[in-house]
Amino acid sequence: MSKYGLGRGLSSLFATFEKQEEKKPVENKKDDAVKKEIKTENVKKEDASSVDVLKKAQSLINKTNEPLKDINETVERDSYLQEKEVLHMKLNRIEQELASRQQNKQDTGVLEIELNKIDVNVNQPRKTFDKEGLQELADSIKQHGVIQPIIVVQKGDRYFIVAGERRYRASKIAGLKKIPAIIKNYSTKDIKEIALIENLQREDLNPVETAFALKQLIEEYQFTQDELAEKIGKTRTVVTNFLRILKLEPEVLTMVEKGKLSFAHAKALVSITNREEQIKLAKKASDDKISSRELETIVQSIINPEKVNKNKQVIGLELKNLVKDMQQIFGTKVNVIGSDKRGRIYIDYFNQDDLDRIYALMNKLR
Repeated sequence: MSKYGLGRGLSSLFATFEKQEEKKPVENKKDDAVKKEIKTENVKKEDASSVDVLKKAQSLINKTNEPLKDINETVERDSYLQEKEVLHMKLNRIEQELASRQQNKQDTGVLEIELNKIDVNVNQPRKTFDKEGLQELADSIKQHGVIQPIIVVQKGDRYFIVAGERRYRASKIAGLKKIPAIIKNYSTKDIKEIALIENLQREDLNPVETAFALKQLIEEYQFTQDELAEKIGKTRTVVTNFLRILKLEPEVLTMVEKGKLSFAHAKALVSITNREEQIKLAKKASDDKISSRELETIVQSIINPEKVNKNKQVIGLELKNLVKDMQQIFGTKVNVIGSDKRGRIYIDYFNQDDLDRIYALMNKLR
């Protein structure tokens, strides 16, 4: 076959490709960091060279699709075509090898990446990071290092955070130069979904951040509420309620975002459509520490006062005195729903210390 020139051309190309496969590893005297950098650079060069080999081989084989004018004998022609088929098989092998390499690039394992080469996700659902919490994490990183790698995608010679921005920020505070990371091959859509799901699983988002992130996914990728609920592992009702709170007045949304009102408070306030009334009630709920259940009752009395008055039951003097005594004993709000014959008593607590204090008092009363 060499008499036709095709064999010589392709044989040299395949030899180039196969020689790359036999390259020896970096000398053992190199330290681990240098080995990783050299290995990464070599892989890039080899891939580029292999793709070049592939293109040249395809070009040479494609040229042989024209009639073979120099071959007169049938035997010679058959031999030529058989050898061409062998070359096609070798070419397919190279294509499979390159495809396999590309697949392996999707998860490169844990690498140490310089912090100054990493960019934050501008579409990160989480917009606020607690300074005290970041400092605590930074102190931990100084002692133990970054235990869980961050997830990034590569954009040229830069890296873009998919998950782990809090660890990245804390590492900068701790004075680290590099951070362990896993490079993934994600689309823009994948990045937004994963960033939202990670934050939801860690409960790192406030209700407003969650609501805006869900809204963005629905608008950009035309998800139905059912599809989105399935993707993030929530019920459709939860998704609907998050989206509903975006109808609140900006002043009220800010209060929810800052933690002055809970998600349950926000759900109750959405039903108040009058702007001034909604803001006034939100401030009262925040200032007076009104529970979400109490707020729901107030909202219902505003929306449908006749129904509330009809269902309102009379509480006797004895039960009222009992509630007052309980408020003094527990040092917190105590509410009753029902009548002297039947109902429920609610004891409010506002943080973990408050709950522990009430529990200690109950133990003393045993």
